[in-house]
Amino acid sequence: MDGSAEDRAKQLRRLRRRWLPGFTLVGRDELLQRRLKQLQAHDEGATVLDAWLDLSRFNLHSAQDQNGKVSWQNDRPADAGWLVPMPVGYAALSDLYAGGQVANARDEATAFRFVESVYSLGEWIGPHRINRLDDLLWWGEHDAQTGLYRCRSGYTAAETEHVGDAPEARPSADSAHTAVTS
Repeated sequence: MDGSAEDRAKQLRRLRRRWLPGFTLVGRDELLQRRLKQLQAHDEGATVLDAWLDLSRFNLHSAQDQNGKVSWQNDRPADAGWLVPMPVGYAALSDLYAGGQVANARDEATAFRFVESVYSLGEWIGPHRINRLDDLLWWGEHDAQTGLYRCRSGYTAAETEHVGDAPEARPSADSAHTAVTS
């Protein structure tokens, strides 16, 4: 988008109206990190897998009030929208083999590596929550040292989405590295 900041904001508002009633899938690694911290406050042995599974389902439990009436409640975060577990890449299980070194590989000229899937959380959000065009974009990352091949989302949750959280439960810079391997 061209022009001044005011012109770009005006163009984005116009685009967001055109995108209604659609949705876009964005990465929410910070929700996974936040849930992990919450689980570890009650159980030091909680893992990223525990947090991922916890956010990937509705956990119902009964609660009884002082009058003896029982009601069912779920423990999804209040700000959790339409969360979905999703594959976001691959993690290396082996060293990188030269082409032709692994029997029955698809291509004898291309290097080969055994990998496993990497999972994280995504959220379907409405256009009204898009503040920048970068919020819509995904890109690939590769870390040769760790053998991680992964997609990242440009979406950054607004600070208002974390109202009521303790400061330690808010997303941190290291939440970008939170993911679950299969």
